[in-house]
Amino acid sequence: MKNKKKLIILISIIILILLLITILCFTTDLFKSKEKLFWKYFAQNKDIINLFINDKNNKQSQFKAENSYTSTGNLELKIGQKDQSFKQLNATSTVRHDNLTNRTYADATLKNGDMDLFKVSYINSGDIYAIKCDEVFPNYVGIQNSNLTELASNYGVDNFPNNINLTQYTDLFEINDEQLKYVSDTYLPIIMNEIENDQYEKSDTIIELNGEEYSVEAYSVSLTSDNFKRILIECLNSFDNTSPIEEAIEYIQEMNIQNNVNLYIYVDGGKVIRTEISSEGLFIIVYDRSTNLDSLTIDVNQSILQKLGEQFSNIIDNNTNDNNAGMALNDITSSENTNHIEDYSDNNSNEIINLNEVATETLNKKYSKIVLTRRSEGFNTINTLNIIPDAEESNRNIILTINMSEVQNNQINNSYNIEYNTSNGDQTQTLTIVYNINTTKADQVEEIPELSNSNTAIANNYEPSVFKNFINNWFSILKNKFSEKMVMLGFEKFME
Repeated sequence: MKNKKKLIILISIIILILLLITILCFTTDLFKSKEKLFWKYFAQNKDIINLFINDKNNKQSQFKAENSYTSTGNLELKIGQKDQSFKQLNATSTVRHDNLTNRTYADATLKNGDMDLFKVSYINSGDIYAIKCDEVFPNYVGIQNSNLTELASNYGVDNFPNNINLTQYTDLFEINDEQLKYVSDTYLPIIMNEIENDQYEKSDTIIELNGEEYSVEAYSVSLTSDNFKRILIECLNSFDNTSPIEEAIEYIQEMNIQNNVNLYIYVDGGKVIRTEISSEGLFIIVYDRSTNLDSLTIDVNQSILQKLGEQFSNIIDNNTNDNNAGMALNDITSSENTNHIEDYSDNNSNEIINLNEVATETLNKKYSKIVLTRRSEGFNTINTLNIIPDAEESNRNIILTINMSEVQNNQINNSYNIEYNTSNGDQTQTLTIVYNINTTKADQVEEIPELSNSNTAIANNYEPSVFKNFINNWFSILKNKFSEKMVMLGFEKFME
């Protein structure tokens, strides 16, 4: 009897130990291989998408889709040095959307003090999208978003969709869990299959994040140049074979990567706070995560950018040599079919930027830097993109900032900021553009006209030769009128 009791106790202890081990395996990192731990923590980096998408955007879009609303905005452009402003430009905007008719009206007005200098308006009515400038033409000018295949064919453009689903562009950067799963299921096996177990490492170290030191676990994997190139090529092979994909694969095969590509993941208390991917002399990518601030810093050797610039320039050149590249807006002739738009000739040619020259200009520099950040401030989320062409000259940069709010009390308050800094010796000149816009739910809005043939010149309803001549003149006069107003405001150098 005693032996039976001992056996029961022993079995119970074994079961308890096995149960404990099972719990530890599934709830902690105990007994997990370095490989499994690396990819477990690497998966936490899916939140990096928040650096590219403001998380308030979806709720704001839903609010606008469900309600009638009005918006008022103010745009301010300044050019100066430090706190001194040499030139300033102001404009206002209004928007109203009627949810009952699903029509939207918007306008933008260039200001000189309290005086309106120049105004352009826009209406979306049904599937017609049109703009108007009273100084150019008394009616709206636009296009109907249907039968576009036939319309494009009349202008010599083939394989054009019959209509354009605009929501697919507004949702372009919205990635859901299903899409993330597809990316993980498709590309993670490709990466993992190229890495041997002995390429994974684990260690303890100390890193600095936002001025504070953290004792962390470091998980790493070191890829040889062949590993890295095979991974890139296999990932590209999962796409349809097209000319750009084939050129990219060829470029990767020719890449001269002499150093390993290293991936580091730093974990504090089970949470990834830094991920780093680097190859000495080529690039360094660092993704930092904290409670209220996430940041992605990319340093890229400019020889890579030069090569990309050359390839993109070749694509541009090939397109501009195509006979069906599009209409030349500076080729203006008068015609009886211009609906009495005045004759206007423009001798200025619109030259395409030579990307080869841009690439050559930066050839001897070492790194360019791109920094994306996302931070939370109260009810607002702020996304910032900082582009520094030469990392050694951080005062020469372009900063784009998007500040979006929660929907509160049926209102939205957003701001958009562009800052462009250039240096001339010891002096830094800054151009800033700030646009603030307030959107409010409206029980009723001022009536928005319905667009039709009687009040709108719709491209679909005209012979191509007639409308092409008309729209050439329309844009030429618009450009001329706008240039006159800018000269009045002292911006003549920007219109040359």
